[in-house]
Amino acid sequence: MNYSPNPLLNRRSLLKLAALAGGSAGLATLLSSRLSYSADQNQAIAKNIEAIEEFLRQIRPVDSQNLQWTEYSFETVTVDRRGQIIDRRQGSARSWREPLGNGSELEMVAIPGGSFRRGSKNEERGDHTSSEKPENSLTTAAFFLSKYPITQAQWRAIAQLPKINLELNPAPSFFQGDNLPVERVSWYEAIEFCQRLSRATGKDYRLASESRWEYACRAGTTTPFYCGETLTSERANYFAVYDPYAEEPASAYLARTTPVGSFAPNNFGLYDMHGNVGEWCADSWHRNYEGTPPLDGSAWLDRDTRLQPRYRSARLVRGGSWGDEARHLRSANRTFCLPDQHHSVLGLRVMADSTG
Repeated sequence: MNYSPNPLLNRRSLLKLAALAGGSAGLATLLSSRLSYSADQNQAIAKNIEAIEEFLRQIRPVDSQNLQWTEYSFETVTVDRRGQIIDRRQGSARSWREPLGNGSELEMVAIPGGSFRRGSKNEERGDHTSSEKPENSLTTAAFFLSKYPITQAQWRAIAQLPKINLELNPAPSFFQGDNLPVERVSWYEAIEFCQRLSRATGKDYRLASESRWEYACRAGTTTPFYCGETLTSERANYFAVYDPYAEEPASAYLARTTPVGSFAPNNFGLYDMHGNVGEWCADSWHRNYEGTPPLDGSAWLDRDTRLQPRYRSARLVRGGSWGDEARHLRSANRTFCLPDQHHSVLGLRVMADSTG
């Protein structure tokens, strides 16, 4: 069987974005990079992929004993198949803050170690390509994950630091706002962000592995979404006017990113794990979990030779976005994008290892 890649935006979504772009903006404006030098830079750094993957493998844990901790409280909700709230709970989490300069800081949340089942059950709706199969059990040590997707203010603070491998546009996003998630950044640029952040702070920051991303998103849940059996526009920023996931009514569609933290978090106190922007992960794209995926929470970096050659460099994207239907926001949902691509639905979140 010929492998047909599942694109980040399907044809209907592209037509939807074209309509949203309207007039002189056009689809190309939404989906292409603002900077002409990005393509040349990305081609240059692609030749250095071995060094990048070595960077991703070598992670020094952050000493949790030497951090200034803060505990914060939040409310989580659980919804039924109609999207109605059936439970409310008070939760708490611990975090620490990393100053970035220019009044910006990065808040990192402590994620406890544990085990979970990655992937989706046969009865879970949405896995049309079986990329979430077979389910597998993983165990991960404790780690840190940023409380929110990286914002434009945070991106700008790091983009102003000295270059390591490539230039970073301090304002790449289509939707502008300091507290909006940064978007239209390539995977290579997300790696450069992590490298600059690591050098500036003396702590090793990386993109999350796919398995740790899903573990953190689920936060102990086994339902399709961390808030329960379905989503509504009160729970996340997504394309809620089309293709309801369960029995919920169609609801509002904002057609843009929203300030981070606008919706209730999951049980780990993480925000925007469903929707707003899709998030780059460290892993190479594999069309399913067959083979030898790591089961310890580390990134699956070797290439999937079953793919057509041009897609073997593709990288994982998780979480879904403001432009996706609910099924693409499920905790188990997997998709990919080529690492030099820039889209207004693509951002990032950062991770650090912990000593415990």
